[in-house]
Amino acid sequence: MTSSINPTLAPQTAPVTLPVDPARAWLSAREEPGVCFAVTGAPIECGEARHLGGGDWLFATRLRGRVTDVQPTSMTIDQDGVRVRAQFLLPPGVGLETLAGRHVTIDIQQTLRRGAVPAVDATIRDSRGRLLMWAHDGVIPRDRTSTGVALRVSHAADGAPRLALAGPRRVTTVAPRQVGHVDLGDATFIALVFRVGGDDAAFVLVRR
Repeated sequence: MTSSINPTLAPQTAPVTLPVDPARAWLSAREEPGVCFAVTGAPIECGEARHLGGGDWLFATRLRGRVTDVQPTSMTIDQDGVRVRAQFLLPPGVGLETLAGRHVTIDIQQTLRRGAVPAVDATIRDSRGRLLMWAHDGVIPRDRTSTGVALRVSHAADGAPRLALAGPRRVTTVAPRQVGHVDLGDATFIALVFRVGGDDAAFVLVRR
């Protein structure tokens, strides 16, 4: 679906709801959904490269502005008169088209660690800083994240891995290709978990 807007629309007062259909999120047994975000056309001050030690690097990008157009795999953001394109790969059933016309802040982090698959982490917040979506693919953070959630890999009685998400009030565990609900205090999020193994996980949290 393609969405575009009149740029004179007023900022939102209530958090927008992103469309999510868990039934469409799971592809065939041989295919694995992934998460990826990339940015083109952003001013240099939007990005930061940080050496983490050894051969590890963190590349961070922050976009803040009004979403003027949403395509199935990209969106355009007007950031102080500069049009920046954010491209994304999200699992089927998760859409961003309702962000058209909204003021958002998008934080994207790509972590490169020696001997490990690169990790991608992205959050989308509204003009009041309320979290709308959190997507992650790769090694899970060791510390509590900016979302207020701590992540760990746990195991069921049969040894099957599960993703444990510890919010401010409770811990929710979700198995791969399953759906859970995570309470982050000010809102409940649908958690779509696609892969869990070792210290690695792929998931999307969407505000309800």
